[in-house]
Amino acid sequence: MSTSSRSSGDESSSDRMPGSDRIDANLTISSSADPASRSDTLPDVWLPGLLVCSVVASVFSIFAADLLFGLACVAWARHAIETRRVQLRLPPFFGYLAVFLGAVVLSIIFSENIWESAIYLKKQVWIFWIILLFTYLRPRHLRPAFRLLFGALVVSSLYGFAQYFWLKDIDLLHRITGLMSHWMTFSGQLMLGSIALAAYLVFDPPSHLTGGPRPPYNPIRRPVELGALLLILGALLLSMTRSSWVGCLLGVFLVLALARPRWAVACAGAVLLVFLMLPSAFQARVYSSFNPLDTTNRVRVELLRTGKNIIAENPLTGLGPRMVRKSYGRYRTTDEFPGWAYQHLHNNAVQIASEMGLITLAGWLLLWIKIVWDLVSLKKRALLAADYSRYWLALNGIACLVAFLSAGLFEYNYGDSEVLILLLFMLTAPYVRDHKQEKPA
Repeated sequence: MSTSSRSSGDESSSDRMPGSDRIDANLTISSSADPASRSDTLPDVWLPGLLVCSVVASVFSIFAADLLFGLACVAWARHAIETRRVQLRLPPFFGYLAVFLGAVVLSIIFSENIWESAIYLKKQVWIFWIILLFTYLRPRHLRPAFRLLFGALVVSSLYGFAQYFWLKDIDLLHRITGLMSHWMTFSGQLMLGSIALAAYLVFDPPSHLTGGPRPPYNPIRRPVELGALLLILGALLLSMTRSSWVGCLLGVFLVLALARPRWAVACAGAVLLVFLMLPSAFQARVYSSFNPLDTTNRVRVELLRTGKNIIAENPLTGLGPRMVRKSYGRYRTTDEFPGWAYQHLHNNAVQIASEMGLITLAGWLLLWIKIVWDLVSLKKRALLAADYSRYWLALNGIACLVAFLSAGLFEYNYGDSEVLILLLFMLTAPYVRDHKQEKPA
């Protein structure tokens, strides 16, 4: 992953993710020409570069991210035509992805409006994006990818500060959005970025270290990364988005607790101190979470009740993707709230079960369980091998998924493409680092 000799060397087969050889697919059409005689520019430079840029671009524009992914697909197709080989490696969790996708297709078949629901399939293109990441990214690409991502999040955070202090009149309906169009997207990206930067700061060996002290490293001795982390956390605080606050706290505390428990205790004390020093508007935002009369809380209760009614009537395959916002009127329990409040149900599990049924929800949960299982195993093996470049990636993947799912108890962040791109990159990166390092032909 890093440029240090410890993290860029070849790994033995016994040190790889269990089962990855069994699941990898090298799909060969034919090979009348020797691929080695052809330029390796596409698979070694352009494809990884376009894929990394698509991740970073998601912080600025989903259109730019999609465009770069499209160019990566074109580069992949050209390479396949030139070499007359189709090379794709399937990640170890691909079988679970396939089960989830099959359940989605089943829910579309039984949808109330099959053509409307079929549009949802275009969102599943991220599955091919994961496959391309796993096929063409190498450990040496991960460090610059994360650094670029952190830099992009710092830029977005700075713009968020400018919005808060100079460019916008801030209230709960007009919050800072950074470079995104909505504060929920912005805060979700900052949540994942802050956790990743915390794990990187504490555990990733600096590139100039080939020996010397082992992690965890004192964050104060890495002032640039620490400053970037504080900037991102500050912007996240100004977003006034409670679900992302919860996810961030859980993810960062998990990272610090596994580094040194006393750091987590010190961080908890710092959070309490910051809270006591915050302006009353921020404190009121926290207190409102426990007020059953708060409007946003009452809306969420109504949405959960609506979802419960939908699931009770359509338990197996749901209403169909994209159908909750069209059919909610039959299931709402009150006319108190406007129709736009029912665009989604502010809970990942309830939204997925309502739209696509309990079968799809089960597949979705099994996918995350499989990934966590793999990453815990990877983390243990990396610790035994004192390979902290692998360790921090695995820990980051676990912490980011915990944060994402925790925030998803209060928000449908699975439907947020910009947030999902970052999450999937952070979950795929540990598999890339753990996988054998021969390059695809």
